[in-house]
Amino acid sequence: IQSGASKILGKTVVKSILKLPDNIIAVGTADSGVIFINTSGELAEQLDASNGLENENIYFLYLDNQNNLWMGHDNGFSKSEFPFLIKYYGEEHGLNEIVITMLEEGDYIYAGTLNGLFFKNRDESSQYTEFPNTREIWDIKAIGNNIIAASSFGIHFIQNNKIIKTIDVSARFINPTVNNNILLVGISSGLGKLKREFGRWNWGGEIDGIDHEVRFIKEENDSTFWLSYEKISKVTFSRNLQDVLETMTCGEEQGVHGDFYQVELVNLDGRVRFATQNGFLIYDTESDRIVRDSLLNHSFWPFERETFAP
Repeated sequence: IQSGASKILGKTVVKSILKLPDNIIAVGTADSGVIFINTSGELAEQLDASNGLENENIYFLYLDNQNNLWMGHDNGFSKSEFPFLIKYYGEEHGLNEIVITMLEEGDYIYAGTLNGLFFKNRDESSQYTEFPNTREIWDIKAIGNNIIAASSFGIHFIQNNKIIKTIDVSARFINPTVNNNILLVGISSGLGKLKREFGRWNWGGEIDGIDHEVRFIKEENDSTFWLSYEKISKVTFSRNLQDVLETMTCGEEQGVHGDFYQVELVNLDGRVRFATQNGFLIYDTESDRIVRDSLLNHSFWPFERETFAP
């Protein structure tokens, strides 16, 4: 990356990256808002306090199906009617929290924060309402007629904006699969399953062979998944995902020495990449090793990063 983009990236921490239409990449930073980079690595635009962004510490980016760009930050989150008209949702809407994740579903917007789960109607004047007894919300998914939220203190199942069930598991991430009756769940101690039986979701237990916290899951194909946080693992299931065929946690034999600060996963061009504090890595099938990703490192390195999202 050259010119204005490299100057900004060289002085900040990257917290989120999102590919947008028209070959634009949005980069959320710790103190410079969101910068937009074209495929040549040039700075196309920047959203920060000078043009209406409420807070410049951007934890995550999300593009909805109407091309609205949502930006989670210290004071709530903001929405840009892509590319550059910003609307802010925060204290005046009843939300003055660090937003970790969000979901738009039907007529409602859900916000997951460190202090709880909130929802509001899409109506601009409506206020956020907090779900009772929720904390540290890491992920929110819409699955069938349920909103499912993963938190440090349980997996919450929500219907009609009421929590109808909580499973006592410290969860981090919910991943749909090709089997509509199975969800993979990243948990504080490894990987687990949710199974739908007779129309109800139940805990299917923890999967043996994964002994580290899992915050990120990305499928290599319908039956093989990469898992990560401070370590990188791979799990291979039978075709219907009922049985585990193989698990592997990458170590020295695979070119991994020690633990990472944080590894996030992204699938680009059909291959899973690993974003680490030391650059981008990729699994090389011929050598059966984790190696540096020369393509991404050439474009985005060196700069300090925290996240890379699809």
